[in-house]
Parts: sequence; C-alpha cells; structure tokens
Amino acid sequence: MSSPLEKKILIIGYGNTLRGDDGIGQIIAEKIEKLNFKDIDILALHQLTPDIAGKIIEYKVVFFIDASQNTELNEVQVLSLEPSESSPKIEHAMNPEDILKLAEELYNFYPKSFCVLVPARNFSFSESLSDLTKSMIQPAIKIITEKIKNFN
Repeated sequence: MSSPLEKKILIIGYGNTLRGDDGIGQIIAEKIEKLNFKDIDILALHQLTPDIAGKIIEYKVVFFIDASQNTELNEVQVLSLEPSESSPKIEHAMNPEDILKLAEELYNFYPKSFCVLVPARNFSFSESLSDLTKSMIQPAIKIITEKIKNFN
C-alpha cells in the first residue's frame, strides 16, 4: 500500500452515461485525463462502490465529480467533504461521504476531499447532455484544474 504522500491527487468522475446528464462526472474526468497532468490519477466510474475506500487512502486529495439534480443550481459548485457522521451505509452504490467514512473506519485515514457538482437537468435514458450541462464542462475543468494547482 502506498503512503498518502506518494500519490497526490485522485479525480473520480461518476454517473450513468446512459442517463443523459447523469454521466457528466465521467465525461469531465475523461477530459481532464487527456490533459496529462503529472501526479494525478483519474477514475471514471458508473457509481461509487465500497472498494473505492481502499483506493482513496493512497492519495492526499480526492475530487468527486457528479451531476447535481438541484434545479436551483446553475453553475459548477465545489464543496469540501467530510466523512458522514453515522456509520456508512455499505451498498451497491454509495455517496462520497460514506466512502470517506468507510476509509476512516477501515484505514484510520481519509484524504482531503471535494465534491464538484455540475448542474444537470436530463436524467432520462439518453446518451446526450442537456445544453446547460454541456455548457458546464469547460467551467468545471477550469475550476478543478485551478484547485489542483493549490496542491501541486
């Protein structure tokens, strides 16, 4: 197992690419991967599963990128994350706070973590993004890459 100091940043984009805007996390993660940043690893996932807790402990900083169903959100939002207060609900699909809590309980460590929420409106069966969500790709990448500079 690597120590947290060996690897710096992990970006996890997740969501269902067959459900319209829900796949935006994966799309943004894959676009950031093409930028070939040093000391940054990328995971593009359908959903967060319990095994992710074992992966995140290898990093100092983790960004979780997801679609937001909040219809009042019209711009990319970045929130600091902490482990959930209660024991994690270990399920097929988990949220970032439960992943952090699981890492804390199993490994006595969790990395500094952020959730990047991208406005989304279309969650129907589709492989295309709504205009709003599509327009948020570049702003999200810019926000994430600016934050990354603070940790490199």
